[in-house]
Order: sequence, then C-alpha cells, then structure tokens
Amino acid sequence: MTDIPVSQSAIAEWMKAYIGDFLNVDAQQVDVQTDFERFGLDSAIVVSLISELEEWLELELSPALLFEYPTIDSMAEHLYHQKRQAALTQPVQP
Repeated sequence: MTDIPVSQSAIAEWMKAYIGDFLNVDAQQVDVQTDFERFGLDSAIVVSLISELEEWLELELSPALLFEYPTIDSMAEHLYHQKRQAALTQPVQP
C-alpha cells in the first residue's frame, strides 16, 4: 500500500485527465458532474479506466462502479473513502 495519501480531488483530477485524453480535450473541459455515459466510453475504455485506477490506488475495483457512481465527482468521493478505509485496516509495518 502506498504511503502517500490520495485526496478526493486528486482522484477526480486523474479521472478528468484520463477521460480528457480519451475525448481528445483538455482535462479542464471535463465536467465532474456529467454522467459517464455522456462521455461515450465504450466497454474497453471502462475496463482500462478501472484497471488503471486499481493499479494507482492499489484497490480491487469492479467495472460496475461507473454505474453505481455515475459521475467523476461521485466516484472520486467513493474511491477516496474506500482508499481511506483500506489504509485504516492495513496492518502497521514494524
């Protein structure tokens, strides 16, 4: 588990950059309140997005998250809390 804390805003910015790259637009043009389905993400992009988030956050994630948390903002909040919970339950290394 990484020792560097990840903020909710950092997670949102990461997702904005990822989707911005997919859409070929500046990340600042990606609205965190827009439903993922409106971005036109196909299943391969969704799987890739979730896979890269898993690797970065060191969490096991389900591709269904995009349906459960349909915006960048809502997913970033969920992932932030999930990451914090994982850090709290991580055994302390001597």
